[in-house]
Amino acid sequence: EAAYDADKIYLAAIDKFDAMMSKTNAYAPDALFRWGMVLRQRSHLRPRNSKEKLKLLHQAKRLFEDALSMDSDNHQVKEALSSCISDLSFRNV
Repeated sequence: EAAYDADKIYLAAIDKFDAMMSKTNAYAPDALFRWGMVLRQRSHLRPRNSKEKLKLLHQAKRLFEDALSMDSDNHQVKEALSSCISDLSFRNV
């Protein structure tokens, strides 16, 4: 149930993200960071070694990398990327 509710909120957020990006990309790094954080949090609602959990973590990692490519000095994104990589390493052991 919690995963289903999170998925509904996530899909609504994608629509808002697309609308925002159609107007300006000035907020893109922050939006990508927040999107990545949501994906990472969604991964915590999935079973421990499920393919879906790994997929969500990989998607979050790509978003963090994209955000860093736009704003390489963002320490918050660097920390999030590091944590995401750590989650992925832990899952692949």
